[in-house]
Amino acid sequence: MISPKLKTILLLSIPLFALHALEEYFFKFYLLDPSFAWVGNIFNYTPAAVFLAEQVLGLLLILLTIYKPRKILLVIVGLIFVIEVSHPIIAIYSHLYAGLLTSVPLIVLGILYWKNFLSRE
Repeated sequence: MISPKLKTILLLSIPLFALHALEEYFFKFYLLDPSFAWVGNIFNYTPAAVFLAEQVLGLLLILLTIYKPRKILLVIVGLIFVIEVSHPIIAIYSHLYAGLLTSVPLIVLGILYWKNFLSRE
């Protein structure tokens, strides 16, 4: 069972991650990150298709974590929050801003998420 605070954070993250996915899509983040092209080449899909599939799977993972909380799922979702810290770093060093605006509230939510997750252990 997850705490009500952790559940609230997860529920708030769903629309934020959806907005984040839209921001990254419209700024063509899938063309900037070579991992989408790499996976696309393996399965014969475009980087955009791989990106969209990854975003949908990420949102489904959050929903699954809310309704069937398991420690491993909670850790994986927490790691997704940690990955969001890369957006400001990338923006500073390479002046690529895809996903930067919506990453800021996700980073704040991620800090709250880890604080609540670690305090329940």
